[in-house]
Parts: sequence; structure tokens; C-alpha cells
Amino acid sequence: MLLTRAAIGLLLILSALGHLSACQHQVRQPAPSDPTWAKLEAELLTALNQLRLNPRAYAQQIPAGRLPPTVLRDLQQRQSLSPLRPAAGLTQAARDWITTPPKGKTNEQAWASHLRRYGRWELLAARQQSVGYIRGAALLEALLADEGTREHRYHLLHPLYRRVGIACGPEPRHGSQCLIVYAGGFHPGRPAPPPPNPNPP
Repeated sequence: MLLTRAAIGLLLILSALGHLSACQHQVRQPAPSDPTWAKLEAELLTALNQLRLNPRAYAQQIPAGRLPPTVLRDLQQRQSLSPLRPAAGLTQAARDWITTPPKGKTNEQAWASHLRRYGRWELLAARQQSVGYIRGAALLEALLADEGTREHRYHLLHPLYRRVGIACGPEPRHGSQCLIVYAGGFHPGRPAPPPPNPNPP
């Protein structure tokens, strides 16, 4: 379902992606300042753009049994998409969100308000969050393989996205987390306030 900026509150809903299962193998989790986080972010961006640039080739390099047959068939029928370019504002918004998460229950309105503090997006924007992975390729495969919702593939392979921000860091319960923020475009700085109501009550 494609939504515009006016309906961004309905699109910024993907905190549910945090329900992805944790990594099956016990591994050392890096400290908050560990450069492993930057490496994970770079790996994830590389894997994401490999997927978008050539979904068929990406599907062919996945070992047998790692992705459901339905996902593999879908990828083999996909066309090439534009790669995603990092946007500093989106990256900072993602990093601040996972570093100092808001207290209490959050929702799409809270996230939209948070993102607006860093600039103005074009067309549409969305986020994906996962926990428990310290390898970019494994995280991306988990998003693709999750047949519980097609929202994951929908955003990974959305043709209108052009910019991205990725932030990874420690997570108390699962050890690690990554937040991916997508947008059709992004302009840093505070957005202009909405125009006044021409017909006030």
C-alpha cells in the first residue's frame, strides 16, 4: 500500500519488525562504541543495494533452504531498482531513536514527529527494525524470509525509495538492533510549518 506524506502516520508502522527472531547462534555482542556497529551498517547497506540492483542474482547466491520457495520465485521475477543513497538526516534520526528511545509505548505518530526534527522527506517514508543480528546479510535474509508479513519485502524493494538511513547498536534483551529508515527523498533541517487554516472555526 503506497501512502503519501499526508498519510505518513499510516506508513510509519514497522516497529512490528522488531518481532524478528534473535540470531540462532550465541555470539559476542559488541560494546556500544565498538566499530562493529559501523561495519554492520555498511554490510547491511551493501546487501540491501545488491538486492535492489539485481534481485535475481541475489536470489541465486542464497544457499538452498535459507529462503522460502515463494520468496525465491518472487525475487527471480523482480526487475532492477535504483540503489539507495545514505542520507545523513535519516541516519541521525535512526541513531538517536535507538540510542535514546522514547519512554513508554511508541507509535507511528511519535516516530513521525521524531523524524520531522531532522528534515523533510519526499513522497513517502518508512522504517524497519530488527533485533538479534550482527551480520548484515543474515539480517537482510531474515527480513526477506519472514512470511508472516509481506511488508518487509514491500519496503526492501519499493521502487520509489531513493534515500536511506541505517543505524545499529546494542539492545538489552537481544544484544543488537538495527533500524532502517527509507524515504523517497530527504532534505535536512526543520521543515516549514503547516499553512494556517484559511477557515478557522
